[in-house]
Amino acid sequence: MKRPAGYGTILLCALAVAALGFAAVAAVSWWNASHDSSLDFARSRDAVAVAARQDIVVVNTLDYRNVDGGLRNWLAATTGTLHDQLSHVDPAARSQIQSAETVTTGKVLAAAVSQLDDRAGTATVLATVEITVTPAGGKAAVKRNRFSATMTRLAGDDWKLSDLQQVPVSIS
Repeated sequence: MKRPAGYGTILLCALAVAALGFAAVAAVSWWNASHDSSLDFARSRDAVAVAARQDIVVVNTLDYRNVDGGLRNWLAATTGTLHDQLSHVDPAARSQIQSAETVTTGKVLAAAVSQLDDRAGTATVLATVEITVTPAGGKAAVKRNRFSATMTRLAGDDWKLSDLQQVPVSIS
């Protein structure tokens, strides 16, 4: 069978159009994937989880030999009402902390973001925290607590702890 004149050119043009179409579909798919709101949401969730872990450790850590430094760390990790409460530690409370001569160290064992409102810039994180209390010259005591932490976004992905509540454990 004899092919008409220009058959090769028509075939080449058809292949070029198909390749351009594929490239266009691939480019649009790539752009949509890289600008997917679920990806942005996942990034925010991860930023909240990292910040919450760090801030929960900070507010559960205090050394009697450096109370002022510990309180400065607490203030740097918090915002809102919690920040306001922590900024009003009176001299009598500081003296009590120093005279107790204990070092308290927090360690987050597990944490999960249970709620995230990315538009409002608020999140709730549930965490299991191991707290080690070591008296001067004494034996360390370890206890585990569960906390519900409210995180608030300040700017960009800068999340701070705005509330921390111990979650009661009921045995039934």
